[in-house]
Amino acid sequence: MSEVAGWLIHISTLLDPDENPSRTGDEVENELVEYLDQLLEQNKDNPTLFIFASKIRKTTRNYASGLFHTYDLPALPRTNNDRESEFRGLNQRLLRTTGQKGATKRMIQCSGAWELIPRPGNLEETISAFSSVDMEVFREE
Repeated sequence: MSEVAGWLIHISTLLDPDENPSRTGDEVENELVEYLDQLLEQNKDNPTLFIFASKIRKTTRNYASGLFHTYDLPALPRTNNDRESEFRGLNQRLLRTTGQKGATKRMIQCSGAWELIPRPGNLEETISAFSSVDMEVFREE
């Protein structure tokens, strides 16, 4: 296993809430920063590894404000993958029903929150769902 792969495994383990005692977001952030600082110190004589560790450290610093809050709220998912999946599904349904690849963004920007409409499984259900919505309320939304 390469040295970098070992780092990534260690970082993954360090961030995994199931493999560690309960910690606050600040505690997790401090542990990660401490580990990344150790990597920088250990690899100061190896330019390639030092640059790689520096990039991870810089990215962590840049995104820290939004990375660790999930440790403070146990019910909050660690990723937004489920939410992203909903948007992918919305894109697929709109492409299937409208044939327009960029329709999702335009429709959400122009017509409101499509994601709140029940998810129809086919064109007939889509037509039925839209038919039951008051267009004035829809435009206002």
